[in-house]
Amino acid sequence: MFVEDDVPFTSRTPTYLTPEQRHALGEIPADLSDREIARYYTFAQSDLDLINLRRRLHNRLGFAVQLAVLRFPGRPLKDVAGIPSRVLTAIADQVQAPASALLTMASLTRSSDQGTLVVWKLDRLGCSLQNLIATLNILKEPGVDFISLTENSDTTTPSGKRIFHVMSALETIPFTEYIGIGS
Repeated sequence: MFVEDDVPFTSRTPTYLTPEQRHALGEIPADLSDREIARYYTFAQSDLDLINLRRRLHNRLGFAVQLAVLRFPGRPLKDVAGIPSRVLTAIADQVQAPASALLTMASLTRSSDQGTLVVWKLDRLGCSLQNLIATLNILKEPGVDFISLTENSDTTTPSGKRIFHVMSALETIPFTEYIGIGS
């Protein structure tokens, strides 16, 4: 039995897997057979319709890879160390995009001037405050600014950045303290 002391945001309840074992369960095996690749990474027509709503090839492929990895091994793309080339090729073939389109997406996210993500309302970016803050923190790393048109939230200005810092601080306070329950 293993008790996690150094892992943030986990309770002190015992787990039966070490972090290394959990990491191994989240990886995509490099030795998947063709049958397993077809089983885990074949998209239904409704999936392809959703993927094809993206305009550029690299966006389609990136969305398809995220969707596939969420289904197997059931992790977000950021938690998976790598995608075997055979799996990437199978996904790319289905969305009719070259596997190299993912390199285009990677180079766009690494450039210094990222631009600005504009949404109509905050709830279009995150379904909860915690989710919204997490998404904004992911966008902040490569330098992407954020604007919400309805709420006039804008991280390109100093006051807009302050508002999101306050939101981040509020996110760490338990909900019962907001409404005074338990005091």
